[in-house]
This record gives sequence, C-alpha cells and structure tokens, in this order.
Amino acid sequence: MEGKALLNATAAPNLATSFGEFRLYPGRHLLVKDQEPVAVGSRALEILIALTERPGELVTKDELISRAWPNTIVEESNLRAQIAVLRKALGEDQSAARYIAAVPSRGYRFIAPLSRSEGKIHPVEEAAPNNLPKQLTRPIGREEAIGILEGRIQRFRLVTVVGPGGIGKTTVGVRVAEELSSSYQHGVCFVDLAPLSHPSSLPSVLASLLRLPEITGDPISLVSAHLRDKHMLLVFDSCELVLDAAARLAETLLREAPGISVLATSREALRVEGESVYRLPPLDMPPLGAGLTAADALAFPAIRLFVDRATSSGSEYAFDDDEAPIVTHICRQLDGIALAIELAAGRVEAFGTRGIAELLNDRLRLLTGGRRTALPRHQTLAAMIDWSYGALSTEEQTMLRALAAFAGEFSREAAAAVAFDSVANERDVPVQLAQLVAKSLLAVDTHGKAARYRLLDTTRAFALSKLQEEGEVGPVVHRLAKYLCDTLEHSHEEIETLSSEEWLYKYGTHINKVRYVLDWAYSDDGDTEMGIVLTVAAVPLWYQLSLVDECLACVQRALLGVDPGERRDGRARQVMHLYRALGLAQAFKVGFAPQAPAAFAKALEIAEHLGDIDAQAEALWGLWVAQVGMGEYWPAAGLSDTRLS
Repeated sequence: MEGKALLNATAAPNLATSFGEFRLYPGRHLLVKDQEPVAVGSRALEILIALTERPGELVTKDELISRAWPNTIVEESNLRAQIAVLRKALGEDQSAARYIAAVPSRGYRFIAPLSRSEGKIHPVEEAAPNNLPKQLTRPIGREEAIGILEGRIQRFRLVTVVGPGGIGKTTVGVRVAEELSSSYQHGVCFVDLAPLSHPSSLPSVLASLLRLPEITGDPISLVSAHLRDKHMLLVFDSCELVLDAAARLAETLLREAPGISVLATSREALRVEGESVYRLPPLDMPPLGAGLTAADALAFPAIRLFVDRATSSGSEYAFDDDEAPIVTHICRQLDGIALAIELAAGRVEAFGTRGIAELLNDRLRLLTGGRRTALPRHQTLAAMIDWSYGALSTEEQTMLRALAAFAGEFSREAAAAVAFDSVANERDVPVQLAQLVAKSLLAVDTHGKAARYRLLDTTRAFALSKLQEEGEVGPVVHRLAKYLCDTLEHSHEEIETLSSEEWLYKYGTHINKVRYVLDWAYSDDGDTEMGIVLTVAAVPLWYQLSLVDECLACVQRALLGVDPGERRDGRARQVMHLYRALGLAQAFKVGFAPQAPAAFAKALEIAEHLGDIDAQAEALWGLWVAQVGMGEYWPAAGLSDTRLS
C-alpha cells in the first residue's frame, strides 16, 4: 500500500511531501521553502525525490545514480557533487545532518520526519529565466560527457568544453545548461560569440542580453556591478575568435561576482586561473574488424547518429547487417565528428551509403546541405573548418598547410623537416605544433615513447585544398620526400638490430606518407626522379609490412620512368636496386617464374659495371635462390664459380 501511495504522490502534481521548512512536489519536480522555489538542479531534485520515497531506508549509490542518470555511466563523484548541492539547498552540512545521512561506502538515508498531503499548491515565482537555444532533439551518445560536465560545474566556477569544429560542443554545452538551469536562482544567460566582429563589443553584448540600461561608461564595470549579488550561469559559446576578450571578461566576472559560474565552449582553452578544461571526445565508433551485425553497430553513438539522421531525412533508408560495415567505414573516415556524420547521413537519399563511401575522397564538396536553421558555418563541412582556419595566424595557417602532406601519424621531427622552409625559424615549429593542438586542429597521442601527431581526415582534406590553392604542393612534397629518404635509409640498417615490433613502431607509420608522395611524383605535376629515389628507399618498408604486391607495382612503375640510356650513367645504382627489388618481388609474387632470374641478372650486370662487390654478391645470391626455386640446379651450381670483380 505504501508503494502505491508513493507512486500516486509522484504522479499527481498537487501531492506534496513536507519536511522541516520545505514542501516537495514530486509531480512537478519542485522544491519550495516559504512559498519560494528553491534553486536546485533536476538531478539533485531527482535524488531528493528518491530518498523521500523511502524515508529511513538505505538507498544505495547505484540506485541513486540509476535514478538521476538513467542509462548512463557516470563517476561516483557526480553523485557526491549532487548530494552536496542538495545539502546546501536544504541548509545543512555533513557534520550535523538534519535531512540526509550518508552510509559510508553504501549510500544515503533520508532521516527527517515527513508527511504527505494533498491540496492546492500555493503560487510560486516563475522559473528563473534563460535564453538558451531550444534543442528539438536530445544529443546522441553524449550522456557521459553531460554527466561529467554537470559534476565539473558544481566543483569549478569556470568550465570550458574544448574540441574541433563540429564535434558537438554547443549541443553538449546547451544541454548541460538546461539540466542545471533550475540550480541558479537568477537563471542562465547564453552568449553566442560567433557573430562578434569586434572583441571589444563582448561586454556590451552581454549587458544587452542581461537587459541592462543604456551603457554610458565602462560596460565591464556595469555588468560586474549588476551580477555582483546574482546567482547565475553564463554560457559563453564559440569563444575561439574572441578568445582574449572572453578570457578577460570571464576572469573579471568570476572575481567580482562570487555567485556567477561560466560554462564556455571553444576550440581552445581560455587559460584563465581556476579553469577546468574538458576535451570533448569524438563519438564512439566500433573497433576495427569485421563481423559487426546491425545490432552490434547500433551500440555505438556514431552509428546511432548516422542512422537516426538518415532515417529522419525523408529517405526510405533501412539499416541492416549488410549496411553495418559500410556505415562504420563512413563514420571512421569522418573521425566520429558529429557534424560531418550528420551531413553525410543527409546525403543517403541522393547517393546511398555505398555512394557516400566512394565519394568521401571529395568530402568537402560532398558534405553540404546542413539544416537550414543551422549557423552558416555548420551547413557545410568546408565552412566549418574554414571558420577555424580563418582564426589562425599567418604562421599557423602556413604550418597547417604543410602538415597536410602527412597521411597518418607524424613526429615533431618530421613536422620540422617538412615545414622548415614554411615558417620563420626552425625553432618555431614546436610552438606552432602546440598552438594547433591547443586550437583542436591537430590531434596528439602522448602514450608512446614520443608524441605522435595527426590531422583529422576532414581537416587534412581542407588543408590539402588550401595547399593546392597557394601553389605550395611541390615544395612541401619535395621536403617530405627528402625526409622519408633520409629516414628510411637508416631503416635498412636497423632491421637486424631492432625487434620486428620496435622496427614497425619506428618506421611502419611512414607507409601512408610514402604512398602520398609517390602518387604525386607520378602525377602530371609530379617529379619522376623523386619517385624513383623514394621507391628505392621504401623497399625495406614494403617487405617488413608484407606488402609484396604493392612493392612490385611501385618498382615496375619506377623502372618505366627510367630511360634506357640512364641505366649506365649516374642513375645506375638506383636502377640496380630497383632490379634487385623487382627480382625479390617477382620471386615471392610469381613463384620463381623466369621473370625473377632475369631481374637479378640485370642487377648483377649493373653491379659489375659499377664494380660494386657487395651488390654483385647480393644479386648473385638472388639469382641462385631464383634458379634453385625453379629447379634449375646445374645453372645454380655454376654460379658458385662466378668471380666477383
């Protein structure tokens, strides 16, 4: 009977639970003291309702977390933070609990006498005002981030959500502010900084949003004075283009108005004292590997977002087991960036998922057509990244364009080698790298022995287009080719001294850079000689990665670029190495067909012309192995009498 009564109390808006000076209306999610609403967040209020439903009983931590954060995994510290908010609202402290008692390591009890009654609710003040943008759909896959940020804003007065463009910072920030709005007596003020053309206008814009009288003096002083006795949350959205002004204003208000909290979104941190920075991660995606069913894939937020947007766009799209690997590939190519995934899903009706996967090489033109009501910079992928690019200094833009030559991960040394001629001083390179990381344009992995950097695929596509526009492709690719040749020259020596795992960690990530340079070298605007040199240097890399087919194709392409007359002049040594690599590749690929001995014979001929004893020995060994493999034992035996000269 008691359980049924509690259920009715929760459902009916005119039923109240009274304790001390407070009346709790579970049906309206409202706590009142002396006819005035108590500012407390929705999660804290849900915890209070759960405790008062079972007065005197232990309610475990897991039960309370499940109640306040349904279907979400959050840290236990979030629960402690909400309990602290409740105790503050109820006017008690842990040393003399009147309402909520902690049971160490287990949970909490509501210990005060209470009564339940039904009657007319006394009029109360309207909810505190806010001007937050209305979100018509709930964020997908951001429950954990929202929970973490709610906990952070209870412990820190300034929290900044940082991440690259389109990752969902504004969406998450607005949702957090919505959840916390009832905790602030004087409401929430949302300030969109993106349209500001002059940073100095920020204080005046905030004053206008706060509906202050006409400004005649210093707007910062006026705003500070107005907020000094207020309990309010300020949301500074898109701070990146007015970063210094936003940082100064936030720091001033936090110092002058002790009841103010600031939730900021930006592509880089404000770097203000007391700031807590939360880097919003990409949406979770399935791990690499095959065999995902549709049900398996939908457990990951990136897939759910794509499917949700594709099915809501008016197309007759159906997500099934055959679609799961294709959509996973698309989301992975888009780095889990929410905006890019939404734009791609919006193209399903026109191209289908297979068409989108094929067209992703031209993703900047493919990913257009966002919501008409979205900000202009969020309606196409190129506009979104251009917004970030425009905020960079000239040196940072030059550096970003140079880094576009890297397909995959790269080191600080590699960045310096490629960007050296593009920046004022070689010593500036670490500074520029740090700036691009801070501005969320460059991802960094610091878990290994040395930091590894990577441009997101969407950012790299944009930077490559800018590199082409500036006519810088040739010089940058030449510097990259020289760096790869110098680096891979040492790789051959270390095959015997390093373990396979160590060698691949050190050199394996260069394979995508080699492919990029070779594709350009043999293009209409390329440099065939550069392609030949790099092909020779990359042979050990292909073999250590077991890419024999790729090695064979690249070596054959390089040999086609060599004129017959060049085989005995300055390029002879490179040609010799190419024929030896050709023989090895043909032996592995074709299975000791006649092509392999012919290639080794060519290498031997050139080695003899050069008088290179070591090269002659290597070519003879290859020729011997090929002939033995073909069953030509007598010719192979005859090679033992060959004199090296």
